[in-house]
Amino acid sequence: MNKYEITERGKIIIAVIVVAILIVLSIIVISISSCSGTSPPADPPQAYDPTPGDDDPTISNTPLPTPGSGFDPITPTPEPTPTPDPATPPPGGNGNGNGYGDNYPEFGPVGLNLTEGTMLFIFAPSVQETLDEETVSMLKEFLTSPKNTPEAKVQVEMPNLQEDDTEHLLLAVASAFSNYNVNVNEIVYVKNATEVDGSSFEVSLSFYVEPGSK
Repeated sequence: MNKYEITERGKIIIAVIVVAILIVLSIIVISISSCSGTSPPADPPQAYDPTPGDDDPTISNTPLPTPGSGFDPITPTPEPTPTPDPATPPPGGNGNGNGYGDNYPEFGPVGLNLTEGTMLFIFAPSVQETLDEETVSMLKEFLTSPKNTPEAKVQVEMPNLQEDDTEHLLLAVASAFSNYNVNVNEIVYVKNATEVDGSSFEVSLSFYVEPGSK
C-alpha cells in the first residue's frame, strides 16, 4: 500500500476550497433569513369588472310609481282648434272663396276675385255707419282688377233693403270709394230679389260697362 503525503501546495488548495464553501453557505443562510423576515405583499385592490347580466349599481330597486301614488305622468291635453270669431273680419284674398263657408261674420270682407273683378262683404247697418277698415282696405285691391277698365263703373248689388238701410249703405260705400278717388258718378247701384233675414246682409261689387261704351 502506497503512502501519500500532502504537500504545502495541496494544503493551500484545500484551505481555499473550504473557505469558498463556507462563504457560499453563509450567503445562503443570510438569504433564507432575509426572505423569512419579509411579509408577503398585500393583494392588489380588485377592480370592479361588470359582467353581462349584472345589475347597474347606480339604478335603484325602488318600485315604479303606481296609479294614484301622486307620481302619475301627466299627459298634456291637446288644445282645441280655435274657430273663427264671427265678429272678426276675415283676411283679404284674391281667390273665389270667403274662408268661412256659410258662416259669415257679422260684418267685414268676405271674398275677392281680381280675375273676375268681384268682391263680397257683409254690412250691418245696426252697428255700422261706415265700412269697416278691412273692407275699405280690400277696396284698394278690388280696384286693381283687370276688369277695371276706363269705361267700367263700380256696380254695387244689394238685397231688397228698406229705404233707410239703402241710404245708409250708399253713403258708406260712396265715402269708402272716395278714399281712392272714385266719385259717386262712377258707382251704380242694383237691388236683387233677396230678402234680408237678420241685422246684416251681403253686398256684391263688380265692374259694369254700359252697352255701347266700348
